[in-house]
Amino acid sequence: MPVQLFPFIYGPIGGPTPPGLNPALANTIAAYWVQSAGWFGPVAACLALAALARPARLRGLALLLFGFILVWQARIWGFKPAIWLIDLIPMMARTDAMRFCAPAMELACFIMAAIAFDAWQVDGALPRRRAIGLSLAATAIGAISIGVALPALSAWFTAVPGRLDLALGVTLAEAALAIGALLILRRQPGGHRGVVLAALVIADPLGLAVLTTLGAPRSAALDFGGVTYLQRHARLARMYSLQPFGPNFPAAFGVASIDDNASPVSAAWNRYIHRHLDRYADVVMFTGSQARALGCVLLPRAAAALDNGIFIRPTRAIIPPDQSAELRRHIAAYRAIGVKYVVSPPGHDPFVAHATLPVSITARSAFALSAGGKLSGVVPAGLLGIVRISEVDTLIGTYAGAARGTLRLKLCAGADCATASAPLAGAKDNGYLALPLDHPLTVAPAQPLRYRFTHRTGSAVALWLGDLQPDAPATLAVAASAPAQPPQAPILRFVETTPGIAARPVFQDQVMRIYRLEGARRFFSATPSCRITPSGFDRLTTDCPAAATLVRLEAADAGWHATVDGHDVPIATVSALFQSIAVPAGRSDIRFFYRPPFIRSSCAAALAALAIWLFLIAGLPALTAGRRRPPFP
Repeated sequence: MPVQLFPFIYGPIGGPTPPGLNPALANTIAAYWVQSAGWFGPVAACLALAALARPARLRGLALLLFGFILVWQARIWGFKPAIWLIDLIPMMARTDAMRFCAPAMELACFIMAAIAFDAWQVDGALPRRRAIGLSLAATAIGAISIGVALPALSAWFTAVPGRLDLALGVTLAEAALAIGALLILRRQPGGHRGVVLAALVIADPLGLAVLTTLGAPRSAALDFGGVTYLQRHARLARMYSLQPFGPNFPAAFGVASIDDNASPVSAAWNRYIHRHLDRYADVVMFTGSQARALGCVLLPRAAAALDNGIFIRPTRAIIPPDQSAELRRHIAAYRAIGVKYVVSPPGHDPFVAHATLPVSITARSAFALSAGGKLSGVVPAGLLGIVRISEVDTLIGTYAGAARGTLRLKLCAGADCATASAPLAGAKDNGYLALPLDHPLTVAPAQPLRYRFTHRTGSAVALWLGDLQPDAPATLAVAASAPAQPPQAPILRFVETTPGIAARPVFQDQVMRIYRLEGARRFFSATPSCRITPSGFDRLTTDCPAAATLVRLEAADAGWHATVDGHDVPIATVSALFQSIAVPAGRSDIRFFYRPPFIRSSCAAALAALAIWLFLIAGLPALTAGRRRPPFP
């Protein structure tokens, strides 16, 4: 992608994805803007190449830095030898390479640019032949990066032509700055040329920063309704967010969350996630908002699952269930880890699954179901992927509210049939009409579904039929399709509810919806039972009739310490993750605290380094003050 050289080539950085854009392209560009930690820019890139174009004193260092950039670029874009080479470094195979290698590459590029600037000041103008070679190399790199991305750029600006002027203007301006820098390198240093070259180097990042700042919103109203609710009610309980209250931010507001994207990742926490919560979760980030299609199809190396404790990578052909499906499947495990609240986007119910038929919702036609009419069809076995249907929603047209009567549905799986009905008066025109079944219908994997819509009395209602998608089975088509039309089927949405999930909505606004899970495990618990009075996540008082084991739902990572009545006690690990300590009978004051491993030795080493530095700054010159120094050559 050319974004590392020309960050504004797609328009505003991090701008909204155009509607209707190919999902693969949209996800790739969005992922780059989210994951990227910066860019080189054409001026710095050209100056870095100039460090290779002349025999400067530090040319060896420049070549080393250039090789470093090339290896990491190859690693980012999936070149297997580069991946193998970098993964030889301990723990590097589990890092978010695209995000964390960018600053290192940029530093290498800027050091190369500084070498070129120094060589120009010391050795004079860049020779003509080397300048021509440098210009050709820079042009080739820019042309290749843009040429490879031309199909993506064409699709992007076809969807949003209004951003083309900004993209062209900024990109051409950056290219002009790079050309100006190269022209100055062809002249002898002196006069104001050094100041002008420095100004050109500064103008590139400064101009982009100004553009980004001016394009940002001047003011915004922050809605803290949901955050305030969690602060008041969550207390020692945890939350899990499927959007929009993602990782890191809850901690800033004092709300405990299991969403996590901090590095380095705890191996115990990673194993617990994949074995108990979500076997398809990313190995670096556990976030309810990460798109499965992005993590497992476009970037398969960024996602993994655990199968019997061994990492496996999903193939490009597999898109795992989303986070809501894994939440429903492992709801007991989420309760066991102390999750009491689940945050979702407004209008989204994560505890209900939807399945649709493979038909188009845009290429469609209306089937007029008049009084006494019917529409029937078959859903082939295994097409829906859900096993317990409690409701069917059908897309209808009411002819601007004129439809009257009752729409009825009979849905059968083998000999088991469920019925549903809904009045048409007041139904939304060109919207889904909900048809709750009189009892949940269980569908076996090998069972087809038979449905029949009827409308006994009243004025006609339109049932929208969508064209079958290319991969849809032909048996899905209904006989109501006109001969001249492609095969069609009703636009239906099947709703599955999971039994045993006691979750109810407790808050909703335009930003988020919050559900409360019943039966969530307490942060502190004791066996046998004790009276526990917590005063925060790290302090509590226990009153036990006998000696007991206290469990704290915090990861038993190295560095955690505990005291009982001021005396250190060992922390054991229970359930492969959590902390437990032994507490005596009677009343006890308990405190947990975290001290990073090796923090004391690290502080001692830092103090020693400081003392050596101070000696080199102040003491060494005093000791050598009387010695005669040779003249500088």
